[in-house]
Amino acid sequence: MAPPTLFRLSVLQLAQMVEGGARLQPAANNKGPFDDLAGAALEEVLLALLQVSGSRWRDRWRCCLGPRLQSSPAAWDPGLLRYMQARCPSLRRLWVLGCEHFDPEVLHSLPAWVLTVDLDGQLYFRGRDGPVLRSLGSRSQAQREPRAQHPWLARAEQILRALSTEHQKVPDVRPQPSQQLQLVELHLGEAQASAEELKETLRQLPHLRLLRHYQLVSALCLLHAAAWRAGAALPTYKLRNLDADFSHVIRCRLSPEPVLPAGALQLAVQLCIRCRLSPEPVLPAGALQLAVQLCVCVCSDPVPAEPGARAAGGRAAAGGAALCPSASQLRVRFDPQTPHDVLAPAAHLPRLHLLSAVCVSSGQRAHLDFQDVAALLERHGEHLRTLELKVLEEVDVHQVVALCPRLEELVLSGCGNVVPPACASWGCGSQRVAPGLGALRRLRLLFYADGDDFSWDHEVPQCFWRWTLLPAKDRSSHIEGIFLESPRWDSDTRRLLGTSARYPDLEVLSICRAPELTLDLVSALCRGGGGVGSSARPRRLRLVHLNQCERLDAEAARSLAWDLQPATVILD
Repeated sequence: MAPPTLFRLSVLQLAQMVEGGARLQPAANNKGPFDDLAGAALEEVLLALLQVSGSRWRDRWRCCLGPRLQSSPAAWDPGLLRYMQARCPSLRRLWVLGCEHFDPEVLHSLPAWVLTVDLDGQLYFRGRDGPVLRSLGSRSQAQREPRAQHPWLARAEQILRALSTEHQKVPDVRPQPSQQLQLVELHLGEAQASAEELKETLRQLPHLRLLRHYQLVSALCLLHAAAWRAGAALPTYKLRNLDADFSHVIRCRLSPEPVLPAGALQLAVQLCIRCRLSPEPVLPAGALQLAVQLCVCVCSDPVPAEPGARAAGGRAAAGGAALCPSASQLRVRFDPQTPHDVLAPAAHLPRLHLLSAVCVSSGQRAHLDFQDVAALLERHGEHLRTLELKVLEEVDVHQVVALCPRLEELVLSGCGNVVPPACASWGCGSQRVAPGLGALRRLRLLFYADGDDFSWDHEVPQCFWRWTLLPAKDRSSHIEGIFLESPRWDSDTRRLLGTSARYPDLEVLSICRAPELTLDLVSALCRGGGGVGSSARPRRLRLVHLNQCERLDAEAARSLAWDLQPATVILD
C-alpha cells in the first residue's frame, strides 16, 4: 500500500481536530475556522470524519461547512439545510446520509443553488473513487482468511456499483441566478417514498432531469392519467429515466395477501430491497404505457378508460403530447404475478441506453421472462450500454450478444438459461464460436451469478465466456471488473483463458464457488497486457477476491499477494 500523501495527512489531522472536540466556533465576523480552505479539502475532511462515524452526520461538523464547499455529505434535516443556505453559496451536490423516509417538505429548506441530492451515493461519487473503492486499498495484502462476514453476492454487487459510478460523467449544468429551487437530479436510493410523495416532488420540481425511485412511473400516472384520457394538454418533462415497480408479492409477512387479476391491479404492497413494509397503491399494468406512449405520441389508449376516452387520448397524443421525450433509462421491478407484456410499450421509446429488469421474488416461475425482454433488445439493443437481468427465466445469451454489441456493463444474476441451449441453432459449439457473433469489445464490467437457488437451469453455455472474457483477435480487453459466481468453466474455456486473456485495465477480480480455479489460471487472468509468460500486471488492479475456490490454499494466497502487490488479495 502506497504511503499517504501530505494532503491526505493534513486532511486526517484536521478530521482528528474536529472529532476530538477542538473549539472551532465561527469568529465574531461569522467567519468559520476553515473558510479559507479549498472546497475539495473541506469535503475530504468530511469524508474522513464519516469513516469513523458509521456514515451518520454529526452536528459538530458544521464548522467544516464553508463558502468554498461545492460537494458535501449532510443529513435530511431542515435546520442543517437552512444553515447551509447561509454558509455555503458554492454548494452544488449533497450526499444525504441515513435517510430512511423521504419527506418532500424538506425540499423547501434546500439551498436554491444545489443541483444534485443523492441519498444513495451513485450520483455524488460519479467520476471518482467512492468510499467502497477507497476501502479496497486501505488494508495490507491478505492471505487466507476465515469466511467473510458479508456474503459474496452482496459485497460483489456493492463493488460493481462503485466501479460503474467511477466512470459516469457529471452533467455540465450551471445554476442560474434565481431564488427558485434549481435541483435537477434526485436519487432516493432505498429510502421509503410513496407515489403521492413523488407526485408532490414532481409538482415542486417539474424541471428534474433524474428522479431515481421505483415509484416514479406511479407518480406520473397519478399526475397525468386522467388528463391524458380526457385529451387535455400535458407537460413535457426532462426526465432521463423511467423507474417502475410492478411487484405486489409480500415476502415479509406470514399472512398471505390476495393476488389481483392481471388487468386490474389496484392494490399492492411495494417490495423493497430490505423488505420494509410499505403499503402502496399498485402500479397499474398500463402505467408504463402511459409514460412511454405519451413520450412517442402513440395514438392508442392502453389505460382502462371510460367509453369514448380512447379517441380523446389519441387526439392529445397526436397533438404533440410528449411526457418524457428524453427518457433513455428504464428500470423495472416485477414479481411472478406481473403480466408478461408490461414491458411491451417500452419498445416505442426513441432510444434506451440502460435496461434493468429485476424479479423480486424466487421459488416460482414468473409470467414475464426473457422473451419479453428480447423484444426490447431487438428494438434498442444497438444503443444499449448497460443491461441488467435478475432472476429472469429462459435467457438466451446468444441473443444478448447478437443484439447488444455495444454493451459496457452486463449483469446476469440468478437467471435461468433457455433449455436446451441454443448453441446448435446459432452454429457454435464447445470449441467454436458462432460466425455471426463477435466479442463484446466495449465490455467494462461483467457480473454473472449462477443463481442456483432460484432458476431452473443455471449453467450458461461455454461460448458466453468467449464473447465476454476473451478479447477480439490481436486486441486487449477493456474489462475493469469481473464478478463471477460458479462459472463452471470447462477444460477448453480454461485453456483459452489461460493463454489468451489480457486485461490491462482490470481493477477487480472477484470469483466465488469455482472449484476449477487454479493458481495458474488466476495468474493468467491477472496478466494484464502481456502474453503468456509475461509478468506484467494490470496497472490499476485493486482487489482479487476468491471465495470458496477449493483448489486455492494459504500457499496460493501468499503467492498471489506477492505477485500482485500492491493489490489486496483475499481468499476466504
